[in-house]
Amino acid sequence: MRILRKVTNFICFSFILGVSACASNNAYQQAFSENESIKGNNRLYAAPVSETWNASLAVLSRQGFTVTLSNRQDGILNAERKMTDPNDSDLAYDITTTVTIIPSGQQSSEIVLTANEQTIRYQKYHTWWHLLWMIPIFPTGTKYNTVVRHSGTVTDNKFYSAFFDGVSSELKRLRHASAVKK
Repeated sequence: MRILRKVTNFICFSFILGVSACASNNAYQQAFSENESIKGNNRLYAAPVSETWNASLAVLSRQGFTVTLSNRQDGILNAERKMTDPNDSDLAYDITTTVTIIPSGQQSSEIVLTANEQTIRYQKYHTWWHLLWMIPIFPTGTKYNTVVRHSGTVTDNKFYSAFFDGVSSELKRLRHASAVKK
């Protein structure tokens, strides 16, 4: 009897341990694996850090991003932008970016861009006064609700390449402007 109870306890314990192990989500542990790296979010430029800094700042500002942190010494720019969907005024996108500029020699630097995005749905509900609890007659109030539909890291290469193409264009413009001054 005692052996049967121990075997039963062991089986129950093994089952509970197995179920709880399967139920845990450890996806965050893969954050630094090669599979989770963002493709196309960095580019090397044949320009010193000061020039790529100025070009990055110009691109962010021209595209409507608000710079929330500007640390030239460490080469970090944080910026954010809130955009309304052109096809749906109740849908908005909150984009936060971090631009990291790393020296890669005397006259070259690397830019690494990361971005997170939240898709937000704004909902508006009217409360109605009902005749005989069945027929809505007129609105008596309004309720607003905000729902985050999606939140995560931007992995679309088009997003990153558009920024880097803008930096390349800005570097050309800055070099042309400095050549004209001389």
